[in-house]
Amino acid sequence: MGTRYFFIVDNHFTVNRAHSKVLLQRIIDEKINWAAVCFTRLEVSRDDDMLRLLKQAKIGNLYIGLESFDDNVLKLLNKQQYRKSIEKAVKKIKSFGLNVLGSFVLGSDSDTVESIRKTIDAAIEQDVDCLALFPLSRYPEYNAPTIPLTGSSFLLGTSWTETSSSSCRKT
Repeated sequence: MGTRYFFIVDNHFTVNRAHSKVLLQRIIDEKINWAAVCFTRLEVSRDDDMLRLLKQAKIGNLYIGLESFDDNVLKLLNKQQYRKSIEKAVKKIKSFGLNVLGSFVLGSDSDTVESIRKTIDAAIEQDVDCLALFPLSRYPEYNAPTIPLTGSSFLLGTSWTETSSSSCRKT
């Protein structure tokens, strides 16, 4: 009995590939009976061995910040990824029997109702298993100083404290 479902919340879980592979192999060797979701980056698709180990370790769901399928939005967000590279990566990940849970940011200066619809349609066409849609919000400036947010008509506030949960007040 007990808990069998886990969510690994580490945006950099697969960045240190050598360490991650040792950990995944240990999970496999110990025959841990669980199901897990893991935060990771799109670059995981470049490592077949990592994808195989994730699948064998029963981490079958990868939560990835795809952000958009619109190249203009991706450029504005300084993502260093493009629609074609996202499509190729999603296809590769899914070929290993892994699910892709895609996180998308909506409301940049380059977004329109049409571009948002196209991103959602593209995610469906690419067989992204789950779409998490988030409105554009300001992060602390030291976290993302290269993303211009000053002119966005979609922006929910002008400072981090206005758009984060820290701005909740008791009424």
